[in-house]
Amino acid sequence: MPILDRRKDRFIDDQDKRVSVGIDFPLARVGGGDGYFKTTKTTVESIKNNIKLLLQTEQGERLFQPALGMNLRSVLFNQITEDSRIEIENNIVDTFNTWLPFVELRQIDVDTGRQDQNQIKINMSKKRDIVRLGFIGTGLRGQWLLDLASKRQDILIPAICDIDQNMINRTLRILKRNEKEEPNIYNNGDDDFLNLDWSKVGSDKLLIISHGLEGDSYRHYAMGLAKLFNQHHVDVLAWNNRSCGGEMNLQPILYHHGASYDLDTVIEHTRNTENYKEIYLCGISMGGAQTLKYLGEKGKHIPSEIVKAAVYSTPCNLPSSAATLKYPSNSFYKNRFLGKLKKKMMLKATQYPELIDLELLGKVKDFDTFDTHFTAKLHGFKNAEDFYQSVSADNWMQDIHIPTLIINALNDPLLGQACYPIELARKKKEIILEMPKRGGHTGFTLKGDEFTWAEYRFLEFLLA
Repeated sequence: MPILDRRKDRFIDDQDKRVSVGIDFPLARVGGGDGYFKTTKTTVESIKNNIKLLLQTEQGERLFQPALGMNLRSVLFNQITEDSRIEIENNIVDTFNTWLPFVELRQIDVDTGRQDQNQIKINMSKKRDIVRLGFIGTGLRGQWLLDLASKRQDILIPAICDIDQNMINRTLRILKRNEKEEPNIYNNGDDDFLNLDWSKVGSDKLLIISHGLEGDSYRHYAMGLAKLFNQHHVDVLAWNNRSCGGEMNLQPILYHHGASYDLDTVIEHTRNTENYKEIYLCGISMGGAQTLKYLGEKGKHIPSEIVKAAVYSTPCNLPSSAATLKYPSNSFYKNRFLGKLKKKMMLKATQYPELIDLELLGKVKDFDTFDTHFTAKLHGFKNAEDFYQSVSADNWMQDIHIPTLIINALNDPLLGQACYPIELARKKKEIILEMPKRGGHTGFTLKGDEFTWAEYRFLEFLLA
């Protein structure tokens, strides 16, 4: 029941608490002469009255607001033609946009059928107040806030920014779940650098090599592939992950199996600065995982120059591969990788002492502890388990759209059972899985030959 408070000339609706914002025009008395003018009861009534005032006011009529109104009276007693109808509709739209921006015009109908009885019917609604939010940083905290915001209909999220493509992918899934449009993505301006090594022979074809964990562009497999493909008139680019090119990178993050965003940066840089007709991607071990993740992320939108890809000794499922480092038989690999990463983390501590607990670092004996307190912390994951699962390449491999060769030896000590995507390869023609009995981890040597069997197989597959 609306309650009239005449002392304040307003209505208070005990149902929706809406308060009027105007007086009804033309002026009408309440109750037949008690001295009070009739006030509007709801916001909707007020809007209607404001519209009537706006349309009936001639421009120049208001002394202190001469621009208010529109010259609608001039057509009241004229036959409205098609041209004048369009002019009237355009004038109404312009007037509303200027003086009633909170009103959304849905439809304007000008009745031109009857002389001297012209009618204008306007279908409208109150515009919803829209807030636009951009998110810089989409780690766990950013994702939580974004999830809350994206559940509201009055909030738009036009842009997100993060250097970690995995965090961006998680954010996109949240937005899709909440039925929000995909935003603009900014992920390349983090004031860091990547070291690129080229070996050119003047070709219009290029091989891009992604190295393994704690590797670099000078690893034997990178040098072998570069030499072999150069001999077959293919240029080669071997890029170095952050901190792997001989100097420490600038940002707190280093690199990991899911750092496909840096591979994407390398590819886009190459496309913008070079002129290759065909580009082939290859990756070894961790570099293979980065490559597969990149291919799946791009899906059918992969750059047209990229025609084929090949990887070997690749942990397609990172949790399964990480578990193998707990085996006593793999202590050599664990100690070697962990020792190198701990040294890098000590260097990183000189740049960001507030982020690195050196006392804890000195006590680390296994990868779960290292990845929980250092890798996950620096890259925005909850812990080691969350990190392994979140960046695992098999989360995206079903979306690969170009021919991709995967070579994983059955005797590879660092690959668990889930690293052999047999079922996916059976269902998806783009993925060719080969599982030689021998080859170990990044082995595949041939007696008396400077190149490995895997290098020859890459050449055969990619250039076929």
